[in-house]
Amino acid sequence: MYLKKIYVNGFKSFAEKTEIEVEKGITAVVGPNGSGKSNISDAIKWVLGEQSAKSLRGGKMDDIIFAGTEKRLPLGYAEVRLIFDNESGIIPLEYKEVSISRKLYKTGESEYYINKQQCRLKDVKELFMDTGIGRDGYSFIGQGRVEDILSPNSDVRRQVFEEASGIVKFKTKKEESERKLEKTKNNLERVEDIIYELKERIEPLHEQSIRAQRFIEISGNLKKYELNYLSHEYEKHSEQLKALTNQRDVSLEEKIRLQKRRDSYTEIIESQKEKINALQNKINETEALRDSKNKILENYNSLSQVHKEKKLLFGSNIESVKNEIDALKKRNLELTENIDLMIQEKSSLEEIYKEDTEKFNSLNTEIKEYKAEIDKIVQLIEQQKNELFELHKEINKNNSSKNTIESLIINNGDRIKHLDSEVYSEEEERQNKTEIINELREEQNKTKLILNNKKAELDRISEALSSGEKNKETVNSEITKLSEKLSGTKSKINILSNMEAYYDGYYKSIKTVMNNKDREPLLERSILGTVADVIKTEKKYETAVEIALGSAIQNIIVNTDKEAEEIIEYLKKNKIGRVTFLPINMLAERSLSNYEREVLKDKCVIDTADNLIETNPKYENVIKNLLGRIIVVDNLNNGFKISKRLGNSIKMVTLQGDVINAGGSVTGGHISSNQNLLGRKREIDELKANFEELSEELKEKNNILNQLTISIKEYSGKLEEVKGIINEKNNYFEMNNSKIKMLMEQNEKTSAAINKYREEINFIQAEKDKYENDLNNINAETEKLKLLIEEKEKNIETTILQNNSNKSKYDEYNNAILKQRDQVSETTQNIKLMEEKLNNIRLEIERNENARKSKEESLDTIDNEIKTAEDTIIEYTAKTEVLSEEIKVLNDSYAKEKENLKNYQNEIYDYQNKINEANKLITDILDDEMKMNVKIERESSKIEDISSKLWEDYEINYAMALKYKDESISQTKLYSEVNSCKRAIKELGNINLDSIEEYKEVKERYDFLSKQQKDLTDAIEQLNEVIKELEVKMKEKFVEEFSSIRAKFGEVFKKLFNGGSGDIYLEDEADALNSDIEIAVQPPGKKLSKISLLSGGEKALTAIALLFSILKTKPTPFCILDEIEAALDDLNIFRFTQYLKEFSKETQFIVITHRKGTMEYADTLYGATMEEKGVTKLVSLKLSDAIN
Repeated sequence: MYLKKIYVNGFKSFAEKTEIEVEKGITAVVGPNGSGKSNISDAIKWVLGEQSAKSLRGGKMDDIIFAGTEKRLPLGYAEVRLIFDNESGIIPLEYKEVSISRKLYKTGESEYYINKQQCRLKDVKELFMDTGIGRDGYSFIGQGRVEDILSPNSDVRRQVFEEASGIVKFKTKKEESERKLEKTKNNLERVEDIIYELKERIEPLHEQSIRAQRFIEISGNLKKYELNYLSHEYEKHSEQLKALTNQRDVSLEEKIRLQKRRDSYTEIIESQKEKINALQNKINETEALRDSKNKILENYNSLSQVHKEKKLLFGSNIESVKNEIDALKKRNLELTENIDLMIQEKSSLEEIYKEDTEKFNSLNTEIKEYKAEIDKIVQLIEQQKNELFELHKEINKNNSSKNTIESLIINNGDRIKHLDSEVYSEEEERQNKTEIINELREEQNKTKLILNNKKAELDRISEALSSGEKNKETVNSEITKLSEKLSGTKSKINILSNMEAYYDGYYKSIKTVMNNKDREPLLERSILGTVADVIKTEKKYETAVEIALGSAIQNIIVNTDKEAEEIIEYLKKNKIGRVTFLPINMLAERSLSNYEREVLKDKCVIDTADNLIETNPKYENVIKNLLGRIIVVDNLNNGFKISKRLGNSIKMVTLQGDVINAGGSVTGGHISSNQNLLGRKREIDELKANFEELSEELKEKNNILNQLTISIKEYSGKLEEVKGIINEKNNYFEMNNSKIKMLMEQNEKTSAAINKYREEINFIQAEKDKYENDLNNINAETEKLKLLIEEKEKNIETTILQNNSNKSKYDEYNNAILKQRDQVSETTQNIKLMEEKLNNIRLEIERNENARKSKEESLDTIDNEIKTAEDTIIEYTAKTEVLSEEIKVLNDSYAKEKENLKNYQNEIYDYQNKINEANKLITDILDDEMKMNVKIERESSKIEDISSKLWEDYEINYAMALKYKDESISQTKLYSEVNSCKRAIKELGNINLDSIEEYKEVKERYDFLSKQQKDLTDAIEQLNEVIKELEVKMKEKFVEEFSSIRAKFGEVFKKLFNGGSGDIYLEDEADALNSDIEIAVQPPGKKLSKISLLSGGEKALTAIALLFSILKTKPTPFCILDEIEAALDDLNIFRFTQYLKEFSKETQFIVITHRKGTMEYADTLYGATMEEKGVTKLVSLKLSDAIN
């Protein structure tokens, strides 16, 4: 196996990937200081597992990553890979070429690879173990390493020798075995402690589990009976609750029905009031319409009367006109017959005409005056009739109002009486409720006082309970600590007792014999015990006595030498081992001479060791034989003085365990506490005494705890009792508060109703007073109107009489005028006839005819006027009849509406009475509802309590509890069984339900750990055997290889120094594996001297001699030498290179050097340069090729 190539990338100054081919023989690396030569050595060391940044000349590990230069950026990782030729198969891998590489990232992550497969550092180390290659091997030698090898501290030297002797693998296995052994011992100790604790717990847990099983059985019966009982109780209270709820629902429905009825009545009343208002408006409208119609009717009657009178007037004129027509006819006849007479009479007629005309004008003026007066009187009559009509209308209106007001006054009176009775009833009810409220408030004050007292009591009990629980917690904590101490003490007692009983700490053969004593009759009959078994001493002397006895403390005492012989045969036969026996019959006392005893008087001398022992007189000879000539002193210094006085003839032991042997040798140092066999007995006794004290103290604490528990239980019972009373009183208090609140609300409603009634009474009274005042006013006004009507009627009669008188005179004047007009006309005609003579008679006749025709036309006009008057009279008569019918209908409607109004008002009073009755019924229902709610609450509370108990005690609900219901068992029997089960559970005391499983688990764990204990004990024995075997192999191999290196070192030293002598040796050959390795050299011409007195060159050459001697004994595949020859002169360089060349046949050498002599012998030369500052580049040259 040899190194073929080195790849370096990003390691220190190697910024670029650099490949270094390593040929067989010597490869030299040269270059100026700081060029990066040693970085190659560091790279190889690093890839092989170096973990110390200091060894790599850095502050921290990531310093090896190329840090950058002025021209180059820093890199993120460093990588080094070594390629080995493994044709020889030295590396235990089935590859002819093996690659080892390592990467380090800036993040701190490090990776190792073997043949590009990621692996552990341990794998890399194991691969090169005992090959000399490795960070602690001898394949890397630098100036610092030389100093380490030659330093006074030989630990580094030992590492090199161990690597060279090939025991590193064994040492590693031994260290692993020792770690496993220590771990196994710790595990065994823990297991034994746990086993002891488990053993202490098993029996109590067994008892607890039996009680727990009994508890489970009783609890099962209790559950069966109690769930049966509770399901019956739940059903009973549920049925009662259902009945009460149904009853309340019925009451609630009745209340809702009554409320709806009351609300409907209220709505009806409001509707009726609206109807009354609408009807009142309609009545007013009807009344106004009727008055209007009456007025029109009166007008029609007056107009009809006027037209009737007009008709009579025209009827009387018709006869006059007819007479005139007849007269004209007659006149025409006379004119025709008496034409002559007319002419004669003309003059007389003209005189008559003049007289008649004057008379006619006078009469016509007078009749006009009468006509005007008559018209004026007619108008006055019409006016008075209209005024009379208005007065009658006003009286009718007043009468109507009077009737309405009288009706309203009566109704208001009735309403006031009714409302007064309601107010009285409501006030009486309010008074009753106020009395109840006052009673309840008094009761609340009493309840509040009780509550305050109970709360104060509750606070006192809670404080006492809290104090008790704190004390209990403190005592519990103390008990826990005591239990832990007790458990620990007991554990220690058991462990020490077990150790004592099984003779732990004794030699294996003695342990076997003593453990077999009870099983073998021979041993049981003969063996009296070990020395440690039969002696006692004070604690301060234990160490001294045990050290004084030494291994004799384990010697076995027997009665006779024959017994010792028999037992030795037994040991041989059974191949148990070797044991030292002390036959009592063979041992003689050993003591100090009188001279020697003089030293016992010194203060520093305690006494002879045998006098410090307490034992059975039977064993005194044995003890005196063993300890009679051993003196115990206080310290080593005084011991030396005493020993010198006695000529180093007596063995001295100090209290600290240091020994001055007879002859002057001294033994001392650290003493393991595990081997204190005497102290173990004393410690067991002390622990037992301590255990008793702790047990007594724990018992007292448990008694205190029990008293506190009883006290806490009593306080808890009182607390629950007081809480129950407080809850009950609180519920009662809240219920009364609800009652008071409800009654106050009802009183407020009652007061509001009373106020409303009173307001309504005041309003009705005011309305009644107003109506009565209005009625008085109407009566007074009606009386006035009646007086005015009488006066008007008298005036109308007087005016009518006066008008009738004027009408008679008018008729007379009218007749006279008509006659006078006729006479004037006649005279005029006669005159004309007479004037026109005969020729004009016809004209007169024609005129008469025209007059006649005119009269007839006038007669037609009068007929038309009469007809018109008759038609008008008929029309007004018809209208009067229609109006009369309408007025009659209106009067009927008015009367009907008035009746309806009265009916509506009566209905309102009826509905109001019904509302009052409904309110009273609702109040009664509310009272009943409140009582039922209390009962329902009570039943619900009971059901809730049962449900809570079901859930809290059994974590089930009623539906789940039904399966436990059994109708065949009476409630009384169930109640009795439940109480019986509870008493039985109480008698069981505190129950640990987990103890069943805990016992099972602890038992299983105990059995398992017992097996583990045996396995661990076996493992410890096996590991001890493995360690012993490894130590034997290591010692044999190390001694063999060391001897070889030692021989070769002498040869190599002579050659390199050209004379002189050199030697390496073990300081303590008996302990070859731990002994320091010393180097003794004598350069030519000098005396044997210490290494520290050599020059630097001599030291370097000595180290090189040691390296070459190791390489001769066990060659390594390659070796790196970093300027180790720097201190040598040219002559020594020549010797060094000659020897190096010789070794290069079997080992590759990579030599980092400045010396030309070394370079001359190199097969390959690498030059390290820094063309670019901070970046190493290598230039290679194969010298064999260059020479050729």
